[in-house]
Amino acid sequence: MMAGALVLQPGTSGITDAIKAGIDTIEHASLADAEGIALAKTKGTVFDMDIYNDDFILGQGEKMGILPESLAKERMIGKTQRETFRKAVQAGVTMTFGTDAGVYPHGDNGKQFAKMVEWGMTPIQAIQSATTTAAKTLGHLGDDLGAIQPGKYADIVAVDGDPIANIAELEHVKFVMKSGVVYRQGDVAVDRTPTIYLTAAHMIDTAGGKVVDKPALIVKDGRIVSVGTAASLAAPAEARKIDLGAATILPGLIDMHTHITSRPDKAGYESLGVSIPSQAVSGVANAGKTLQAGFTTLRNV
Repeated sequence: MMAGALVLQPGTSGITDAIKAGIDTIEHASLADAEGIALAKTKGTVFDMDIYNDDFILGQGEKMGILPESLAKERMIGKTQRETFRKAVQAGVTMTFGTDAGVYPHGDNGKQFAKMVEWGMTPIQAIQSATTTAAKTLGHLGDDLGAIQPGKYADIVAVDGDPIANIAELEHVKFVMKSGVVYRQGDVAVDRTPTIYLTAAHMIDTAGGKVVDKPALIVKDGRIVSVGTAASLAAPAEARKIDLGAATILPGLIDMHTHITSRPDKAGYESLGVSIPSQAVSGVANAGKTLQAGFTTLRNV
C-alpha cells in the first residue's frame, strides 16, 4: 500500500463510499456499520480509531473550553466508536494507532494502548498497530520504521516492565532513541555517539509477534546494523555500551493521527485566535513531549 488518501470522520454511508472509491485509511471510523467493516476487511482499508480521547474530553473538556455541543456529540459518539472498534477488530480489519493528540495533551499518546486492549485487541496487536502495521500503512515512507531489524532506522524505546503482560507499561517509557540519538535515558543528556551497543532483558519482535530474551543490537550512524543476543553478538571496540538491565525494548512508536500544533487549552472558537507563529512554537514543544513519550514518528493530519 502507498501512503495515500485518507478520509476524516465520514458518516456511515461516507465510510462505505470512501472504501469503495479506494481510500486507504478511514480516520475515526466511529459510525462504520457492518457493511463498511466487511468492505474494509475485503479491500484492506485501514481504520485509524482514536478511542482514548473520549475519556479526556468528557473528563476535562468543559474546563478546557470545549463547546457544549461538542461535548454532547462526544457523549453520543464516544461509546459507539469503541463498540465499532471492537467489531472491526473481531472482523480482522487492519487497524493502526492514531490518537487525535492535540485534543488531549501531547505526550499522553500511550494511554490509548490500554483502551485498545480493553476494547478487543491483544497486547501484541495493539503494539503492532503502532509499529509494523503503521509502518506498512505509511507505504514507502515507513519502509525503515516499525521493527528492530538490520537496516531500519535506530528508533528504539524501552519500558521497565513487560508490556505484553501489562500494556499500560507503554504509558511510562524510560528510554528513547531516535535515528541512533539517545533523547531519553534517566538524567543522561542527549547522546549522539556514532556507534552504540545496546542490551536489555527482553525485546518485542513486532515483525514476528514474539518476545526475544537477552537481545543485543549494534547501532551505527542512525541505523540498526546487527541484531542478536548478548551471547552471540559482540560489542564493537568503538561502541558506547548501553545496558538497560531488566527493561523491555521495542521499536519507536508511530502515532498515525496527531495535531502537533494544537493545544487542548485552546479549544473551540478560542483556537481561531491562535496565530500561526504561536502554533509553530507550540508544535516544537508538543513534538518534544511526544518524543519523550516514545513516539518517534507522527502523521500530522
